[in-house]
Amino acid sequence: MGNEQVKKIEKLPNKIETKKYKYPKSVPFISDEEVWGDISLRSKTSHTARTECIKVIHDMHAKEDVVHFVQTNLYEWHYRFCRAFLNNPPDDPLPPLNLFNRYNYSNAPERRFILGTIVHHLDQDLWVYELMPGDTLGSDGSELFFQHFQMIKNFTYFGEKLFFHPTSKLMESTIELYKGDIPVKYTQDIYKGIKFQPYTLGTAIGYLRIVNDPDTFPEEEITEETILLVNGTPKDFWPPFKALITTEMQSPLSHIALLCSSRNSPNMTYTNAFKTEITNKEDEEDEKEEEDEEEEEEELEKEKENEKEKKKENEKEKVKKKEKLVEKEVEKENKKNKNGKNKGKENKKEEKIDNLLNFHDGDCVVLTISRQEFRLQLADKKQKKQFLTKKKTKPNKKKINLQFDEECNNLYDLRQDPEKIGVHKIGYKAFSLSKISNFEFKNVVELFGFMIPIGFYHQHVKKIKIEKILTKKKFIKDRQTKIQSLKKIRAQIMDESLDKALIEKIKEKIENLYEQIGCHKGLIFRSSSNAEDMPGFIGAGLYLSQPIPKDPTDEQIEKVVKEIYSSLWGFKAFQERDLYNLNQAQVKMAVLVQPYYDKETIKANCVCLTTNPFRPDLPSYFINAQSTEGSVTDSIGVAEQLIVFTLDKKLVTRIVSKSSLKKKQEDSVLEKADVANIFDALRVLDFKIGGKYWRMGFQAIDCEILVTKDQKVIVVQARPYKTRKK
Repeated sequence: MGNEQVKKIEKLPNKIETKKYKYPKSVPFISDEEVWGDISLRSKTSHTARTECIKVIHDMHAKEDVVHFVQTNLYEWHYRFCRAFLNNPPDDPLPPLNLFNRYNYSNAPERRFILGTIVHHLDQDLWVYELMPGDTLGSDGSELFFQHFQMIKNFTYFGEKLFFHPTSKLMESTIELYKGDIPVKYTQDIYKGIKFQPYTLGTAIGYLRIVNDPDTFPEEEITEETILLVNGTPKDFWPPFKALITTEMQSPLSHIALLCSSRNSPNMTYTNAFKTEITNKEDEEDEKEEEDEEEEEEELEKEKENEKEKKKENEKEKVKKKEKLVEKEVEKENKKNKNGKNKGKENKKEEKIDNLLNFHDGDCVVLTISRQEFRLQLADKKQKKQFLTKKKTKPNKKKINLQFDEECNNLYDLRQDPEKIGVHKIGYKAFSLSKISNFEFKNVVELFGFMIPIGFYHQHVKKIKIEKILTKKKFIKDRQTKIQSLKKIRAQIMDESLDKALIEKIKEKIENLYEQIGCHKGLIFRSSSNAEDMPGFIGAGLYLSQPIPKDPTDEQIEKVVKEIYSSLWGFKAFQERDLYNLNQAQVKMAVLVQPYYDKETIKANCVCLTTNPFRPDLPSYFINAQSTEGSVTDSIGVAEQLIVFTLDKKLVTRIVSKSSLKKKQEDSVLEKADVANIFDALRVLDFKIGGKYWRMGFQAIDCEILVTKDQKVIVVQARPYKTRKK
């Protein structure tokens, strides 16, 4: 296969006159950096930051095979360029978009184009070529795929450094057929070299706190004005802060990332943040150029001195020497100017990122995060003044009231009609799962359980007089008083005896639950407050969920219920609610009891969105999955990230990242059948409850899912999700 004769340009021209070319918005080859810079795009929809890309269109209906390197900063999508310049009715008309996709990403006889993308990953100086994840080109081992890739290599100045990047399992299988003939870089190879990755975009001004050890850093020092620079990743959520920079990659759907997204707190990873010295290829090249220039200057000086000493030489030799000196100096000057020009252009494209430890703990800084770059700088006098003025003049917003029902006569089955029970009795989480338990799914485990209404919590805390504590002036104004008072509330909840009649009702419900589900190893008691999973406030990870053994004692039941009740008054949970201006006196807790699934049953935990956070306009679902050795929600390791959509009724999965807990590149957390089952479940949820969230202004559902070893899906949680601002 490697011996195939492919069109080859031995020497690429120095400059391409795009205006003289037949297609003015594309070029037939990329001859140098300047051409790349003129037509490339730093896309706002890229899955990875600090990338530049060019769309490639190989027209197989042209008299000679023509490759268009599209001016992607004008035409980001293949179809738009084809419609503008390559629609040739009546002989070769362009079909509508749905047929265009069907033909040109398959081995159909109607296929006219090969549609690809060249991506330059700036952090790694890595050039890769990608096809659409569902493209079947080459899946039959045909020569066309190999020839096409060779053409792209031959028509670009960086061709010798170009790799193919398979973006799906289909592509990984395809590239195996060409092993040894086509150089490959897999997703995890690319991901390892990423230095900067954004999660929540935006600008924040605040006080920088440098956190060397997130496990020991005192959380009471974190305020709403804090910009955190963390060595590692927080393993637990923290009280509200202004912005977050971590040195370890985060899972985009972890609790910490979701909380930042819902708060609009800028959030990113920069892996070099705590390195004492940052060097890269450009720095090394600059240093080498400076050394070469110094050596040249020394040589010139020596030659000038020798010139003076050789007075007896004839005039011709002197003239020749002088001409040589002039030529060298001109050459040196030209080189200097060229380097300055290139360097200026490069700096215009990407700012050099300095060591973040040049900043000091407590500095007032401005952090700006975009899809492709970030900037951290000291705040100037004007910015500081505006920040301090805004801080002093915090508006007194009206508190958001929370509804609750004090009825405490009955416990309710999860599969009862939640509309008849009411969300104000059982909390948002239980209400949502109760609705879902009545939906019809394929390959989804039936949901069973029962709910302990809010009224029982209300009765339990009556003697504590929580509202009186919350309204004390010292509690409101003094942070340490607040921390200690909340600690006291939690202790009082644990000290108060749980109603014996309630314990008996819980035991009776547990017996009924085991009759429904058969033999099971244990149960999990979960929070379901009126201040979580609600429209406008997700409260991800704020409260406790606790497993207990199969046949719990009265003491174990009492302890776990009181622990969930007391988790309502954690300092971090209180501060999060305060940030959203919720009425703290009206916060109440219900409890949801369900079967517990352990590692012997479960193969993966997932968090999913019924949208594509990179391209909300593209109908697709985003899945973060992790094996049971880690957790998506706790951000333990980088999750397997997948974007799933349908193309011509076929399921297509793009691999954004592989799980960092998997050692081999071919290992995946989810198999093809798992992805299909999750997709089907998300589609049902999107259809059944997505419309309601849309009408409320929320663009998607954030859903937690477990996948069993026998490839069944368990829906654990579903709540409204708002996509990022454009």
